[in-house]
Order: sequence, then structure tokens, then C-alpha cells
Amino acid sequence: MSLTVALVTDVHHGSDSRYVKGTLALPLLEKVLEEIAGRRPALLIDLGDRVNDSALDTARAALAEVADLFRQVQVPSVHLLGNNDVTARGEQEAVLGAPLGNRSLALGGWRLVFLDAFDGSVEGVLTPRTLEWLERTLTADDLPAIVFSHQPLDGKPLPDNPFFGGDSYHQAHPRGHEKARAIMQRSKKVALALSGHAHWNHRVTVGGVHYLTLAALVPYAREEDEGGSYGLLTLDDDALFEVYRCGSRQRRSQVVVKRQRNQT
Repeated sequence: MSLTVALVTDVHHGSDSRYVKGTLALPLLEKVLEEIAGRRPALLIDLGDRVNDSALDTARAALAEVADLFRQVQVPSVHLLGNNDVTARGEQEAVLGAPLGNRSLALGGWRLVFLDAFDGSVEGVLTPRTLEWLERTLTADDLPAIVFSHQPLDGKPLPDNPFFGGDSYHQAHPRGHEKARAIMQRSKKVALALSGHAHWNHRVTVGGVHYLTLAALVPYAREEDEGGSYGLLTLDDDALFEVYRCGSRQRRSQVVVKRQRNQT
């Protein structure tokens, strides 16, 4: 029996900036979550960057509004810390009603692994403790695995990306990403790694692992982009990842990932 997991990322609720239209985030999120609820997912994953303001009072208020919308969906949720989620970890956990550290769960015959890379910087870091935890988790059972993180782990330059292109591309990947990839490849269990942060839909395969980045929910500041992106991950014998835009039932892209490595 297949299970559906819904994903959203980079909500960026708050003020408009030179990068994103933060004032559109909350109404967009409300519409996206309503559409997701209609699809009856078993789990909802938020890949981080829920708010768009660094002032703590503003960030706290924005987080409370975002958390309220997530609660209304009445679907079990997993949240990651993005680099813009600046409120203290304990406060965010209390508001969201969920932990924000490294954790994993078994679902639909797969091991879902959630990595915490937050350290206050744009790129983040996978600490030695996190890397040790990742290796222990991947060797604890025989389930095929999917790894989730805010920042992408593939390590590839993003020359055409409006946020991380050119000289700043290195900020797209957390420090320690090379070691994380080595652990995942060595385990021979990780079929897919999903992330946000880069604000576009992107796919690259490294060492037999598919790395997919989901576009931000909020639109770019300098483009005629309506935003409203979300993903659906169907877990069965294989894993099917599809990207949608709110209000359109037409699939924007899809990737089928086999349980075994080096197969597509």
C-alpha cells in the first residue's frame, strides 16, 4: 500500500526583500496547505526557512502565524531549521509542537532521515556529531533511505541560480557535505536526498544518489513568478517525487527512484 508525503520549503513569511516577496507567503501557504490536505498525505515535511525577518519580535510573530496554518492541516508534520529560522530552537519547537534536531522515522517501508545543519550561517554545518548520527542511523536497519535537509548536499556549483550562482555558490551547501555524501554512498541505502534553500527545482545524481531540490513556496522578488510550489513523495516499492504549483493539477516534474542504488 503506497503512502503520500507532502513537502513545502522556503515559506519566507514576513517583509518583502530584494530576494523574495515575503508578504505573499502566508496567503500562498494557506492555499497550498489546503490543497495538500485534500490529497490526504500520511506526513507533511517542512524543509525550513519559515520566516523572512531577522528581528526577533517580527520573526516570532511570523512563526506563530505559519505554525497555526500547519496545525490546521491536521496531518503529522516534520519541520527542519532553515538558515532564516532565527528564533531560539526551544521557542520554535514549542510553537511548532515538534523537535527540530536530527531524527528519523520508518514509513512505508522506507527510512526517512532528517538532518539538522543550522548554525546561524547561510550555508550551515553538518557537525561531527550529526555525521556520526547519520552513519549510525543508516546502518541500524536494512530499510532503503531518503535523506532530508534544508541545504542541498550534492556539492555541485549552481552557476545559473539567482541566489547562489557565481562566486557565492559555495553557500548553497553545508560545511561537511562531502563527508555526508561519503556516508550515504557507503551505506548503499540512500536512494534520494531532498532539500530546499536554493529556491528552484533541480536534480543531480552523485555516486548513485539522486539529489533533488524543491522550489520555494514564496516567489522571487524580481520575476513574474506566482510561487506556490510544493512536492508529493509517493512511497511504495519505488519512490515517486512530483512537483506541483498550487491551483494547477498539472504536474511540473517527476522523478522515479528505485530502492536499489544506481538504478533510475
